[in-house]
Amino acid sequence: MTEQAAGTGERKIVGNFDITLNLTQTRGIKMTGYVYSDDTPKELNERIDMYQDTLDRQAVRVDIVSKEAQIAMHRINVEAIQENYDGLMRKRNSPKTLTSQERLTIANHAATLASAAKMIESLEAAIKAGKTKLAET
Repeated sequence: MTEQAAGTGERKIVGNFDITLNLTQTRGIKMTGYVYSDDTPKELNERIDMYQDTLDRQAVRVDIVSKEAQIAMHRINVEAIQENYDGLMRKRNSPKTLTSQERLTIANHAATLASAAKMIESLEAAIKAGKTKLAET
């Protein structure tokens, strides 16, 4: 029988719960909720779900920022790949001999760029989906 049911009218805290979200290696969010003496299981589950939904939204925000940073890194890498390729093409057209690794790099150039473009496209699609999800909440 709860305290309120016993006629005292007092709502007492009888427990608590923590929900933690690690955002990065150095950042996180922790939310604490309470269990009251008059909570029904349905009310408690709804409260916990609300906290989790809030943290899930924050996880999506962090994921978007992370994916944007990954895209920036991929674009920098694509520039470096292209510069390296251009240098190898100049070397190939000179009297210098290419190493087997350099010849392989030239041969794989188009596939490497296509792979990077596919990765960027995938990340951009995930960002768009994340932003759509954020707009819905």
